[in-house]
Amino acid sequence: HFEGTRLTGPNDVVVKSDGSIWFSDNGAGIRGNYLGDKAPQEMPYRVYRLDPKTGALSIAVGDMARPNGLAFSPDEKKLYVAQSDPQAPLWKVFNVQGDGTLDEGRTFFDAATLMKTRKGNPDGLKVDAAGNLYVIHEGRKDLKDHPAIFVFDAKGAFLRAFGSQFQGGGHGIEVRKEGNEEFLYVCAYQQVKAFAKLTLDGETVW
Repeated sequence: HFEGTRLTGPNDVVVKSDGSIWFSDNGAGIRGNYLGDKAPQEMPYRVYRLDPKTGALSIAVGDMARPNGLAFSPDEKKLYVAQSDPQAPLWKVFNVQGDGTLDEGRTFFDAATLMKTRKGNPDGLKVDAAGNLYVIHEGRKDLKDHPAIFVFDAKGAFLRAFGSQFQGGGHGIEVRKEGNEEFLYVCAYQQVKAFAKLTLDGETVW
């Protein structure tokens, strides 16, 4: 609950090095009976911050239509947020202020044109040690050579795309360092159900 009103359905979560917990609340639990119980929306969709010392819950982002995936930059000075809104699919980036709050943010990448040919909205996202952003979306199962994962550098320039094996089900993504190398862990559901480990270039490990 937030100020006595129940949340709409927490979705993605990230934990900052100071112990603060950040999560998106985008209606996943009330829009249908798949991830929860269908119910009226009692508050706006938001991103929240949970203070590790006081347990206080505060609004971190309150003006996005449907916030979803979250990821901090390596230095934790920026927070990336995916917006899974079919009318305005995009990724935003916010500067983290000294007091732990965020600035007004800006659009990191507008996916409106991309979504005209690719089914599914921006979903999970993660950042590697170099600051590159890996984003995943559902994709269209009926299209050939249709990547579900897109990679951008810290300035928003497109680098590469891969993951056509997840098209029709791209959902969650994680970057993990193992020894001296980083890997992607990807899960897919809906039309395609899979869990896989990839290199950062998209080569399948298993």
